[in-house]
Amino acid sequence: MRMKKGLFFLSILLVSSLQAQVKWMNVSDAVSKQKEQPKKILMMIYKEPCEVCGDMEQNTFSHPVIENQINEGFYPVKYSASDLSVLKLYGQDFNLKPQVNGFNEFASYMNVTAAPTIIFLDESGSVITKLQGKLSAKELEPYLGFI
Repeated sequence: MRMKKGLFFLSILLVSSLQAQVKWMNVSDAVSKQKEQPKKILMMIYKEPCEVCGDMEQNTFSHPVIENQINEGFYPVKYSASDLSVLKLYGQDFNLKPQVNGFNEFASYMNVTAAPTIIFLDESGSVITKLQGKLSAKELEPYLGFI
């Protein structure tokens, strides 16, 4: 009987953790949704390999308070700075050839010089602010409430 209870609670915990994840989307989908229902965009720009990016994914973005604030208040975008596909954004075409620093043209346009970088965009696509480097949930939370 104890085993069944333990498995039951473990399955509930697993299901709730799967449902509470940040609902990442690509840049184009976020901009389309933004036109339908204006909301700010939180863009997490990363490179591979990036141990710090993975750490933020596992520890910062998986924190229940952070997940909720991001999913409720923003269109969350996870974007690879080494992606070489063409990107059309806010009427501008980015031919995503790699730049000298290893970041693609869009990341360079956004003045990204390190990964991870979190960029907050307002409803019209203008940059509000950007945060570079590893952030804990405790460090990120005030920005989510303020922006």
